Amino acid sequence: MKFIKTIWGTSGRRLNCNQAIELVLKAPFPYPFTCYTYGKENHKQLVDLGIDSILLCDEDRMFPETSEFGHKVYVWKEAAKTCDKFIFSDFDVLLTRPLHKYFSREFDTYEFAASLRQYVNPKATWRKEHVRKIPCAAWIFMRKNVANELWRIWDEDLKRCWREEKALAKFTEVNGELDLEYYKEYFDSYPWFNLKNESLFKNEDPLFKHYNRQEIPRFLKRLAKNKK
Repeated sequence: MKFIKTIWGTSGRRLNCNQAIELVLKAPFPYPFTCYTYGKENHKQLVDLGIDSILLCDEDRMFPETSEFGHKVYVWKEAAKTCDKFIFSDFDVLLTRPLHKYFSREFDTYEFAASLRQYVNPKATWRKEHVRKIPCAAWIFMRKNVANELWRIWDEDLKRCWREEKALAKFTEVNGELDLEYYKEYFDSYPWFNLKNESLFKNEDPLFKHYNRQEIPRFLKRLAKNKK
């Protein structure tokens, strides 16, 4: 099992990643991961920090702002060239305890896993029902065939739309609609990851936890205090 992340751009959301990178470097339960990186300067920053980085292109972005999160979908496709299965997560997602040596076997029956999230505004506007419920792209398990299919959906069916999570929604639907019970049984990541407030299916003690921008500074201070 391989763990991967990504970084692109030089401003806005990219700058917000710097605290999350610090969070990863100081995490109490570190694990090896590879960052698929856009931009020579971003690549240099990660390498200087001791992070395994693969430079995808010299420019800091490959897609226009109208296709912003296609940067993630492209990374999944690239990772699938060398990985049969992998977990992608944002930098603001950390382990809450060490991985056991048989962790990879937990996914033997899964092709894809992500937390089903309830958004405030409709995202899956093509549906008749559950238009606000789509998978969260902060933490995803997928196999290589899924990664390639997600690229096709995003590139061809969705015409390189802005939000990558729409491709996840399309992939997990049954006849163009969301079946909640089917999603929970075959796709939901609640055994390993969920968003505390927005996820529909929850585990009170998830293996991976997401830290939002307000939580990261407090967590870093707590880590620093514990080391004294």
